[in-house]
Amino acid sequence: MSNIDVRIGDVGTVYHLPTYDADLDPTNFNPTTATVKQLIFKMPGTAALITRDAVAAQRTIDSVAVWGLQYTVTAADVAPWSDASTGGFHQADGAVEIEGYVEFSGSQKWSSSTVSRDQKRRLLQVKARLSA
Repeated sequence: MSNIDVRIGDVGTVYHLPTYDADLDPTNFNPTTATVKQLIFKMPGTAALITRDAVAAQRTIDSVAVWGLQYTVTAADVAPWSDASTGGFHQADGAVEIEGYVEFSGSQKWSSSTVSRDQKRRLLQVKARLSA
């Protein structure tokens, strides 16, 4: 996640989930050729899981270019939740959980562990605003 202080109602937050291979070498798992790339979110204040199509993107982490799945929150995402594809982001303060999912044309499928901390071990969370 590139924005550490995510606030209720924030738009433009970039969520980036690294795609590590089984040997934990991030340079080995490039998801660009996957036919399905998704991030699945559990947001505070929303009872259901929220699924969004992600893009493959590289980010430098500890001086190493790391592939991952990335999603940028839109204005429509911060509307009240109505179903798994509409609204539900940044509605209330609390913890955020994310999972990645990809499928390749050779019927290979990959799901990540549930992530609740960023690469620096800080909790992923939405915080209340100090002002309206």
